[in-house]
Amino acid sequence: MPEGDLAARRGRLTDAQRALLERRLKGSTGSAAAEETEAIPRREGSGPAPLSLAQERVWWFARRHPESRVGNVYHAIGLTGPLAREALRSALAALVARHEVLRTRFPEVDGAPVAIASGPPPRLPMVDLAALPPAPRTEEGLRAIAELAAPPFDLERGPVLRTALLARGARENALALAVHHIAIDGWSLALLANEIAALYEAFVSGRPPALPEPPLQAADFASWQRRQIATGKLEDELSWWCERLSGAEIARPPLWPRRQGAAGGRVALNLDAGRAEALRAFARAERATPFQMILAAYQAVLGRRFGIDDVIVGTPFSLRGRPEVARLVGFLLNLLTLRTDLSGNPTFRQALDRTRETALGAFARREVPFELLA
Repeated sequence: MPEGDLAARRGRLTDAQRALLERRLKGSTGSAAAEETEAIPRREGSGPAPLSLAQERVWWFARRHPESRVGNVYHAIGLTGPLAREALRSALAALVARHEVLRTRFPEVDGAPVAIASGPPPRLPMVDLAALPPAPRTEEGLRAIAELAAPPFDLERGPVLRTALLARGARENALALAVHHIAIDGWSLALLANEIAALYEAFVSGRPPALPEPPLQAADFASWQRRQIATGKLEDELSWWCERLSGAEIARPPLWPRRQGAAGGRVALNLDAGRAEALRAFARAERATPFQMILAAYQAVLGRRFGIDDVIVGTPFSLRGRPEVARLVGFLLNLLTLRTDLSGNPTFRQALDRTRETALGAFARREVPFELLA
């Protein structure tokens, strides 16, 4: 964020937030700033590794609900040109060799889950769709992807990655991937797609892949996070969160279903260009981001709908702010609990002002794992 943007917001920050931003503006002045910019190191040894707290939460959910498919993530990558199946196998093997979390299993040892990187490259069964007409070909391709992604993953035995080749024609094919969420996030999916394309092209052309080695592995991040907690590096941030969430009551809303299933849905809201620009302009005028504006509106609706003034909304937040994790394949998400006080019947501008301060404070302390607070 540019210095000018930070400076413009200082007048609305708490003393703690202002001090934190001042340290960031001053760069390496003082030991606290040095700690904030300290690079994540490689973990020592190569044996079983701890899980990050987010991974552990996912692991325990999978343990309690072994038939659940909530953590199953799937993706398809298009392949153009004549199919070179052996080159694709080699690309997959190279991908799994580069990112150890893709060949990791998560058994329980002494009452806690650990990560053990072992296992061969994934199998690559082929689903031949070439003889089908276009419409049935698409339908069968979607069915094949669903079949790949549907079975629950056995995290203790592995693997956490399944693949299949969808042969659609002489020059149109696709690689289907199914991965458990414990090993991947949305950022990682984009990394995998780009790397598969680069590796496949390299093996087809017979030249060595030109991808740089990942500076870190998922186990390195997990070990670093655990060390941050154990050594008290997050105590100030944790204290802020505890104070921020003190007295919060998490109650079931009146209309919330008492029994929840795995079925979900998506509601899309399409705005024309003029209305979208008007909303962006309003946010700029209020020195807020579009996210903060939408969050304020959502919290206002929840508060009005359920008759509450204390509104807490959870939002996933990517922990990709450090350059060394930009090419890390893993589950680097945190859940931020954004609590806004809507008492006193505020106007929307006043509600947005409170929501902005909530978001800024939470984002500045984004590395405190939600699992420490829950």
